[in-house]
Amino acid sequence: MRELLAERTRFATDREDAASWAGRTFAGLFGSSHLAWLEEADQASLAQWLDATPTPLAALLARLRPRLTGLGPSGLPLFPAGDLHPLVQAALPRLRADPDFHWRPDHQGLVFEMGPLARQVAHPLIASMLARQGVPDSWIRVLARVLELAGALQSLETGVEPLPGIAWQHGDNESVVALDMVRGVLMHWQETGPDGIRDYRIVAPTEWNFHPQGPAREGLLQLRATDEARLREMVTLQVMALDPCVQYELEILHA
Repeated sequence: MRELLAERTRFATDREDAASWAGRTFAGLFGSSHLAWLEEADQASLAQWLDATPTPLAALLARLRPRLTGLGPSGLPLFPAGDLHPLVQAALPRLRADPDFHWRPDHQGLVFEMGPLARQVAHPLIASMLARQGVPDSWIRVLARVLELAGALQSLETGVEPLPGIAWQHGDNESVVALDMVRGVLMHWQETGPDGIRDYRIVAPTEWNFHPQGPAREGLLQLRATDEARLREMVTLQVMALDPCVQYELEILHA
């Protein structure tokens, strides 16, 4: 990641160098570019890769799998990938009229789960696991993030596609921008007046995933542990799997 950030400007203009870096990084993480589970619904291939591949990523995921499986299940709907226009159209009047909408957003009464899982739900591996389990857990969420990582590295060899997004100007004093970012849909809305910006609100993916009726709450309510240390670990892993960028505080009250 440090190398990518340091060289991102050069990589943007030097496709050959970017592809070379992506290939080296992919090999260091995945060990091989011919992994069936990256393209197919092959859970046996995934299990074999976890058990036999000596890369840091495989070792980390092998340790996480038993701790994430069954953790943080949620049956909430996943945000339909690329479905930004209906979301923004419905959100605009709410942003104008409700000063709390950006803290507790919804779309036609629904609270979505945002992020890699929502975008990877049609991937054969993710689809097969969801068909078997019924609802996603933290292990499936982390796998979806890993699949996106693999796809992002592979895309550097063929050219990076722009993130789907929209930008609208409404009249002379209102504008909105929405992008499907790594963690989900990020929306910025502003209203201007004669003296500059009159109002500015941000609807972040965190406000969906950690909504009072969102997937984080639904998963946390199902946690069961025999001691405080284990409970803290389970909360940490569930939050990490859903949104690794969010800061939180955990307070445990003993009955």
